[in-house]
Amino acid sequence: MKKIYKRISIVIPAYNESKIILDSATKVVKEIVEIQKESLVDSYEIIFVNDGSEDNTWSSIQKLHQQNPNILGISLSRNFGLQIALTAGLNKAKGDYTVMLECDLQEPPKLIKKMLIQLVKTNSDVVYGRRTSRSESLPKQLIFKLFHYVYHHLSKNGPPQNVGTFSIMNRRALNAILSFKEKNKYLPGLRHLIGYKQSFIDYKRLDRHDGPPKMTTSKLLELAFNAVFSFTDLPLKICFYLGIAGTVFSILIGLYALVTRLLNYHVTVGWSSTLLSIYFFGSIQLIFLGVIGQYIYKIYTEVQNRPSYFISDEIN
Repeated sequence: MKKIYKRISIVIPAYNESKIILDSATKVVKEIVEIQKESLVDSYEIIFVNDGSEDNTWSSIQKLHQQNPNILGISLSRNFGLQIALTAGLNKAKGDYTVMLECDLQEPPKLIKKMLIQLVKTNSDVVYGRRTSRSESLPKQLIFKLFHYVYHHLSKNGPPQNVGTFSIMNRRALNAILSFKEKNKYLPGLRHLIGYKQSFIDYKRLDRHDGPPKMTTSKLLELAFNAVFSFTDLPLKICFYLGIAGTVFSILIGLYALVTRLLNYHVTVGWSSTLLSIYFFGSIQLIFLGVIGQYIYKIYTEVQNRPSYFISDEIN
């Protein structure tokens, strides 16, 4: 019988990671060698995606390729963000199994073997890592918990909580994810949206090995808003229901004013309460416009149909 050869692809985005990328590559290769020893795969490729780094990240990737031809690289023309960088790597992945892994080693590479075994033994299409704890500061942990709680309960497809991009998937699942052509991507949400058989492995998110995280608070907030507005219309419904409630409230107040006028009941109206009402309803209207504007902007970016990214250099 002809042997079926299996390949695994590891997609790793990197932004200003010249100090840690060598360590990251070494640990990933070590785990792949262990996987090969058990004949789970026959070959591998590690695709580093340089997301517009301003340091020596790209030259480090080139040196890694010279040392190991299985390490490939893509250099984007500028910084497009984590989700787009991952998408660029996924588009180049040729493996039967594909892993999404961040370069900072906060997701332990040693779990790749365990995830692959679970993927094969349970006949799953996707195995993702679910965080049981995080190493960030308490305020940041609370923000993450709040986001995952809100996103889980607002989204129509009810994605699991405390999960990120760290996962392994087979070719069928990867092709399904790549079939989404939207510009504003949130890969964990799309990964859950495709369905198929999915399972998880719990793990503890580790400390970053070098310096502060590259994902700033502003980038995390942008990602959070993108996730919420991409997978639910609940903000629009909230605006609609609040608008109805405000209308009913205004009608009741109008009826009250009319009745008091007909009964010649004198009511002294204060300037403070009047101004407070004006400011309150004006603020509500601005919030509504902002929510609607977010959806309109997303429609606008999709209609423009601009390329999601540009590649300035590549190592095949």
